[in-house]
Amino acid sequence: MIQERIAKCQKAIGTQGLDAIFINSLANVRYLSGFTGSESYVLLTQDAYYFITDSRFIEQVGKECVGYKCLLHKHANPPLEQVLLNICRKAGVRR
Repeated sequence: MIQERIAKCQKAIGTQGLDAIFINSLANVRYLSGFTGSESYVLLTQDAYYFITDSRFIEQVGKECVGYKCLLHKHANPPLEQVLLNICRKAGVRR
């Protein structure tokens, strides 16, 4: 079911002429990943999906977020903005 939700969002990304979508609402993060913790974000591109959280949840992510590429951020090292910038550069995200 989660994979179907991700696929629908990835299709919508392409339909809307976007390269990616950033999800920061906990309800939407849970809907797209199954993750039941907090302090987490999802970045979807047409080709991949990324789960961003801090180290407190790394074990939980491994159990609940199957198929996601998990990236860690800390509030200052590296901050969320830097993690997002790095992903977007590597994935060619412009919009």
